[in-house]
Amino acid sequence: MCIRDSRLTTGNNNFFLGNSAGKYNQAGIHNVGIGTSALYGASGQSNSYNVAVGYKAGYKTTTGADNVFIGAYSGHTNTIGTANMFFGRSSGQENTEGLNNVAIGKNAFLFNQVGDKNVAIGTEAGRGASKNSTSNNVFIGYQSGRSVETGADNNIFLGYQSGYSETEGNKLYIESSNSATPLIYGEFDNDFIKINGDLKLPDNKKLYLGDADDVSINYNGTATLFTNEVGNGDWIFGSGNVGVGTTTPDTKLQVVGDSKFGDDNTNYLSLASDGELTLTGTARVEKVHW
Repeated sequence: MCIRDSRLTTGNNNFFLGNSAGKYNQAGIHNVGIGTSALYGASGQSNSYNVAVGYKAGYKTTTGADNVFIGAYSGHTNTIGTANMFFGRSSGQENTEGLNNVAIGKNAFLFNQVGDKNVAIGTEAGRGASKNSTSNNVFIGYQSGRSVETGADNNIFLGYQSGYSETEGNKLYIESSNSATPLIYGEFDNDFIKINGDLKLPDNKKLYLGDADDVSINYNGTATLFTNEVGNGDWIFGSGNVGVGTTTPDTKLQVVGDSKFGDDNTNYLSLASDGELTLTGTARVEKVHW
C-alpha cells in the first residue's frame, strides 16, 4: 500500500504513509515508511525490509536493508547501512554505511558514520565529538562515550557519563560520572585492570594469584592468611622492610612482640619482646668456627 508521492515501479509489499515517504524507492520490497520523507531515498535506488517511523527517518537510505529507524532524523544519512536499529530522535543520524549497530536514545551514536557492531543505550551515548568511525563498542548510560573519535574501537563503558572524555580504544570504564579515574578501569589490549577504590571480600573468601591458583589471600574472621596452595615456592620481597606488629619497620625484619623459631612447638627458640632468649627442646645456639 502506498499513500502519497511514492514512485514505486516494481516493488511490492511496501507501506508508505506521509508526504514524500518512500518517494524514490523504485523496486524495494517489504518496507514500512511512516512520516514526512521517511525512507525518502534517491532516484533509481531500492531498499528492502526497512522500517522507518518519524520525520526524515532513514531519509537517504538507498540500498540499505533490514534497518529499523524510529524517531525524527533517526538513521537520516544512512545510505547502504544494513541491519541497524536506531530508536530516538537523531539516533544514528550520521550513519552512512555502518552495519549491525544498535542505538537507543536521543542523539545516541549521532556522529558515527561507518562503524559496525556497536551498542549505545542512553541519551547521547556514543554520540562522538564529531563525525567518526568506531566499531565493536558498548556504551550504556547517559552520555557514556560521548567524545569517542575514529579508531576508538572495542570499548565498554558502563554508567552515567562513563568514559565521557575517552578518545582511544580498548578501554573499560565502570563509573557513574565523567571522571577520568573510574571506579573500575581496564585496557583490553594489555590485559590490564585497575580498581580506583577499596576491594572487599567477605570472611573466608579467597583471592587467588597465579594461573594454577598458586597463592591465596583471605581473612577468616580473626586472622589474615597468606597460603601457598601448591605447597612449595618462595615468598620474595624485592625491597623494603617487613614489619610484624608495626606499620613502620626500620630494618629488613622487625617484630614487635614475642617471636618463635623452630620446626614445631617442641623444639624452638623464642625471643620475648623484652629481649629474653629461650631455648626449648633440642634447640641450641652454636658457635661456628670458619
